[in-house]
Amino acid sequence: MKQYFKVMAIAMAWVLLLPAAAQLVAQDELVLTSAPRESAQEGQALYEPLARRLGEALGRPVVYRHPGNWLAYQRDLKNDVYDIVLDGPHLVSWRMQEFGHVPLVKLPGSLEFVLLVNAGQGEGAVTGMEGLVAKRICSVAPPNLAPLVVLAQYPDVVRQPLIHPARRGMSHALEQFRAGQCDAVALPTNFYNNILSDADRQGLRVLFRSAPLPNQAISVSTRVTEQERVRLAELFTTPGEPTVRPVLQVFARNAESFVPVTGEEYEPHYMLLRGVIFGW
Repeated sequence: MKQYFKVMAIAMAWVLLLPAAAQLVAQDELVLTSAPRESAQEGQALYEPLARRLGEALGRPVVYRHPGNWLAYQRDLKNDVYDIVLDGPHLVSWRMQEFGHVPLVKLPGSLEFVLLVNAGQGEGAVTGMEGLVAKRICSVAPPNLAPLVVLAQYPDVVRQPLIHPARRGMSHALEQFRAGQCDAVALPTNFYNNILSDADRQGLRVLFRSAPLPNQAISVSTRVTEQERVRLAELFTTPGEPTVRPVLQVFARNAESFVPVTGEEYEPHYMLLRGVIFGW
């Protein structure tokens, strides 16, 4: 009988220890993600090889987790689920403020945006930013930067334009604008200059052009040690790194690598997520 109780005590101890052991394993694992701009299948093809390479460099597992959609992404950001994240400067800045994340490296160049209206100057033409108060602007929905940069020009939240969301990207936003669903359209300057043809730009007038913002960056959570940050930065800034190159092909086609970053350049941009009706 004593032997029976001894065996049962050992079994119960294991039952109690297993969740703790599982938690330790989960804590040791780092999660890589990026804003959900691609499908789950595309994300896995792009980021899973990178996650494996990062794990090799750090000597502990790194897994890629696709966010699924923007609502799930925002929920997980607010719960500090991710450890290595590639997304825009406003989200990097927000994580710095809320959770002490550290920007590690960034894509070369900067981000700029234009607000476009019809080129006509007749009756009903929009002649200034004030003319868009309570009017519709076609754009990819926030937290995309294009509408947030525009809304930042309207500090009074009760006197702002309305964002008419395009669910299929920037081209869809322009289609909606041309179909008369909006009074203006907000687009990245790169899209306007390099993706649209001269014919596409016909009939459009730039009403507002934003100041440059720092480009997308990779930030890391406090669960990544300082030594690990150094290793990751070295990997991302190594020209021609095979697992990094596909990411660069998507977001910075002519770049050889990510480039170093300073926290100061990202510090203020969380404010783009504040002071708007749907702000964080």
